[in-house]
Amino acid sequence: MKLSTLLLSSAALVVAGSAYAADLPAKKGAPAAKAPATGCPAFGAGFFQIPGGETCIKFSGYVRSDFANTSATTTITPTARLAVDVRSNSDLGAIQSVFRTTMSPNGAISANNKADRAYISVAGLSVGKYGAITDVAAYNGTGTAAIGGGGDSGTGVKYTMAVGPANLTLAGQTNSGVSSGATGSDVLAILSGSAGMVNYTAGYVSHPYSGGTGYAYLGAISATSGAVTVGLFGSSAVGAGVYTGASTVDTSGANSSQGGLSVAYNYGPGTAYAEYYQINDSGTNTPVYEVGVNHTIAKSLSVKPSLFSSSSTNTLYLRINRDF
Repeated sequence: MKLSTLLLSSAALVVAGSAYAADLPAKKGAPAAKAPATGCPAFGAGFFQIPGGETCIKFSGYVRSDFANTSATTTITPTARLAVDVRSNSDLGAIQSVFRTTMSPNGAISANNKADRAYISVAGLSVGKYGAITDVAAYNGTGTAAIGGGGDSGTGVKYTMAVGPANLTLAGQTNSGVSSGATGSDVLAILSGSAGMVNYTAGYVSHPYSGGTGYAYLGAISATSGAVTVGLFGSSAVGAGVYTGASTVDTSGANSSQGGLSVAYNYGPGTAYAEYYQINDSGTNTPVYEVGVNHTIAKSLSVKPSLFSSSSTNTLYLRINRDF
C-alpha cells in the first residue's frame, strides 16, 4: 500500500470517529462538593462561619420545666430560650450582634414572649437591650430574681473600658423594674475585676424621678478556694429602691438596703449552694434564703431541686433543664 493512501485512510478514520463522538450524549460532570461549615476559633467554641462570607454565627438556648410547690398550690412553668450571636471582624474590632428571646407556652415570662436581649457591640460600646450590670449577687438560685436590683436587663448605651487590671462600665439606661415615676435615663458606673482568687464589683447609680434624683451604691466580693466559692454582696439606696429590691422605688428620702452572703460547692457534675440576704425597705426587713443543688445527669441535661423562702412563704422548686 502506498504511503499516501495509508495517510488518507488514517485521516478519514479520525474524521469519522470525531463525527461519531459528536453524536454521543455529553457526559455530565460530577456535582460540585458542598463546602463544609468551618469553625471560628477566634470567637470561641460553638461559632461557625456562614458560607459565602466571613461572618460567624452561634446558636444557643435551652428548654426547661419548673415545678413549684407551696402549701397551697403546685405550678408547672415550661420555658424555651433561643439566642443568636453573630460576629465579624472589622477595622474597629469585632462587631457583635445578639438577639435572644425567652418564651413560655402559658405566657408566664415577664418579657411577654418578646426579645429580652437585642443589642449591637463594637469596640467596647453596646447599644440596645443587654444584661443587667447591677446584679451583684455572687450566686442566684431558682427562685431568686436579679440581686442588686435593676431587673434582668438594661436598655440603653453602655461602654466598657480597661482601667488597669479592672474594667469600668459607664451606662445611660432604663432598667426593667423602674416605676413610671422615672423622668429620665439612669446613669451608672460599675467597676469590676479580680485579684488572684478574689473577684470584686463596685458601682454607683443616679436615678432621676418626678420627685427629685435618687442614688444607689452597690458592691460584691467573692473568693474561690478549691471547690468552694464564698461571696458577700450588698446595696444601699435613697429614692432608688429598685436597686435594692425594695418595693418603695421612687419616693423622696426613702431609704432601703440589701445585704447577703452565698456559699457554693462544686463537686464535679454539679454545684450545691446556699444563699441568704435581707432587704430593708424603710425600716421593714424581709429575709430571703435558698438552698439547692444543680446536678448534671447527662450531657447538657440537668436537674435542680431547691428550697426558696421569703417571709412566711416556703416554696419547693424542681427545674429540669436541657441546654443546647
